[in-house]
Amino acid sequence: MKAFHLHKILDTPLTFLTDSSNKKKYGENIGQYNVMTAISAAIGPEIANLLFNYSIKFLLFIWLGGCFILLISNGLIAKHYSFQNSNSNSSVINFIKAKSSIVPLLLLATISITYGTIIGYLPIYFERISVSIGLFYLFFWMAYTLAQFITRIKGTKSSYAVIIILMTFSLALVSFQNNFFCLYSAGFIYGLCYGSIFKSYYSQMALIKDERQKNNGYGIVGLMSYVGVGLAQVFTYPFMKLPIQYVFVLSAIYTLPFLLVFAFTKVKIWHGGSAG
Repeated sequence: MKAFHLHKILDTPLTFLTDSSNKKKYGENIGQYNVMTAISAAIGPEIANLLFNYSIKFLLFIWLGGCFILLISNGLIAKHYSFQNSNSNSSVINFIKAKSSIVPLLLLATISITYGTIIGYLPIYFERISVSIGLFYLFFWMAYTLAQFITRIKGTKSSYAVIIILMTFSLALVSFQNNFFCLYSAGFIYGLCYGSIFKSYYSQMALIKDERQKNNGYGIVGLMSYVGVGLAQVFTYPFMKLPIQYVFVLSAIYTLPFLLVFAFTKVKIWHGGSAG
């Protein structure tokens, strides 16, 4: 029996969904995967809240049972899924060197800083101005889901530049407008951009023929997004002396240098993928 690492267990479903034998449907499969992720993120907290109010022990039992079932099922998939097309060293460093520029990975991390800022500070700000955070998230996840069906984002400089500009615009609406229409529109625009960026990145990973490298790619994309979200409070700390509403648009500062990189350099976004 071949040993497999936990990160490969977690990433193998996406690798399976974008198997090289099913190239024509990988875009559709990625979209469906992201939709299920969005639905889970949207309704998960409400279900957890209901279970928490019913019994915290029951919630813990459900969580542990669900984790065990997912671990076993994903482990069975990993056990039976062989990387038949893999002939290369599967290290993360080799993946970055051979399959990807570091630029899009850093871009994803900085975009995730803005998402982490929304998660961390928007509920506090909305409570102060008496705006429903639940409705904001509803519009966000609706747009995120919609992005899986209507967008055709390629891994190009121009595509990512548009996403950065629209995201910054939506964050500016949050910071400088306090009426319901602008705030919920900002949630929709931001969700559309966030959903598009993930569909684009996963689609780029799906183009990788080597299945081990593809599996690494999905893991690295997830890692960079979590790094950005996790470090959001660190990167926004310099802005905390200002009124809280300004932290949202200021969190986008870290994405703006990429507009200069895209405009004035010939850096290639994806190696072996779409060029800028």
